[in-house]
Amino acid sequence: MEGDGRVKKLRSFILVLCTAVMFFGCEGQAAKEESSENGTLYLLYYVDNHTFQTAKYYSDTADANALVAELLEEMGLNEGSIYVTNSNVANGVAYLYFNKEYSTMNSVYEVLFRASVVKTVAQLEEVNYVYFYVDRKPLVYANGQIVGVMAADDFIADSDNDLDEMSRTTLTLYFADMSRKKLVENKIDVAYSRTMSLEKTVMEQIIQGPENENSYSVFPADVKVLSTSVRNEICYVNFDASFADVKLEVPFDVAMYAVINSLCELPTVNRVQFQLNGDSHVEFSGFSFDTVYERNLDYLE
Repeated sequence: MEGDGRVKKLRSFILVLCTAVMFFGCEGQAAKEESSENGTLYLLYYVDNHTFQTAKYYSDTADANALVAELLEEMGLNEGSIYVTNSNVANGVAYLYFNKEYSTMNSVYEVLFRASVVKTVAQLEEVNYVYFYVDRKPLVYANGQIVGVMAADDFIADSDNDLDEMSRTTLTLYFADMSRKKLVENKIDVAYSRTMSLEKTVMEQIIQGPENENSYSVFPADVKVLSTSVRNEICYVNFDASFADVKLEVPFDVAMYAVINSLCELPTVNRVQFQLNGDSHVEFSGFSFDTVYERNLDYLE
């Protein structure tokens, strides 16, 4: 197994900065399909002097658990102040356990760090999602909400921008009114990293709940979204399997149209389809995940 010259540069860069700030370049996951006499090609994602780069790395390791540990080691995450204490792959998810110093990272750099690790590890055929633990507890956002599983397409490449900048926008979100039978519009100003898709940001904000006391949350805080992606202006929202057991305090269709109407406010989204752990052939309270839904303003108060 061997890396090219940039791997050494990557490892020294990580050790010097300690925070292991990394990001991803423009190459796709197709890199993992390339192979040579040295093994299969993987890309290590990182940033150097505010320019996003990738380092090529070849490996002939077949075992997924061993390969994840190997890639993390090549990224320098087995040493320094922030490191992975353990990792394992099970049922399509790579579980990474970081030491408590992970929590000392600047919030902007932390998102970039997550992006680079997820993009690197998710290249494995056996890995669909990545889950972070910090000091043996699930990684959480500043508001205490669990980050949960992350997919490679949860992060957007934005290689021309300064790392120290966050984007700000105003989202139009829909929550239940106080009768819990209709939806009301909420305008929310959010700051988000450019590495995070707006679709995922919308879902996080909906799950977090409204800031307006005249609105009512449509989901409990423990609802987990595995991934969001947009193809042909259709946003695919993939809920964790536990969503099947979630107890809602609003009618199911009201909750789902809160999501649909909110996502359709984005310029990239015209329709929405839902999945349960990757399966769209399910139905809840007469609401089929097999259907592609459009905005429905009849639900508005």
